[in-house]
Amino acid sequence: MTSGCLSRPFCLRMKTTYLFLKLMEAFRLVSEERPELHVISGVTRKTLESGLKAPPDKVLLLLPHCLQHHDCPHRITFSIGNCARCGRCVVGSLAELAEKTGVEAVVTTGGTLARRLIAERLPSVVIAVACPRDLGQGIIDSLPLPALGVLNLRPNGDCFDTTVSVDKVRDMIERVVSGERISTGEGCNPSEGKG
Repeated sequence: MTSGCLSRPFCLRMKTTYLFLKLMEAFRLVSEERPELHVISGVTRKTLESGLKAPPDKVLLLLPHCLQHHDCPHRITFSIGNCARCGRCVVGSLAELAEKTGVEAVVTTGGTLARRLIAERLPSVVIAVACPRDLGQGIIDSLPLPALGVLNLRPNGDCFDTTVSVDKVRDMIERVVSGERISTGEGCNPSEGKG
């Protein structure tokens, strides 16, 4: 598959399962974040299994603003190029990765801005980094657009000086740009991004 959307039946199944799991979560019948982790894993797996291939200029890398060090004076929302690349956070490494691979990287402040950027840029695929709640909801909101989710690491708690595996993001970019198809069962478990 060189471009396109995820199938309507798959998207309907993802949305229905998500809503069912959210109801179960409300009654504490499933663990917190289980609905979002299901969506992240399922959509990432389906996107990679499809053999989707997109040119770098049609890949949008969405990054959360919490990756930036909390007292950094440089405003990187909308322009990751403003990063001074001082090494205090992972943003500089992600900016370099985006430059080397030719994908567009954008730092967002939340779901509303992310949805607007997707509508404006019209990418063939989104690679998104976020916490489970934001990432899962964002993927659901952007269906049927193919998406690859990478969980951020939260050593200081939610929304504060988070980080992400640059290698994991690089792997996702390389897979979608090359169109490398994965086999069923190969590593799309969101928990792999934790730790």
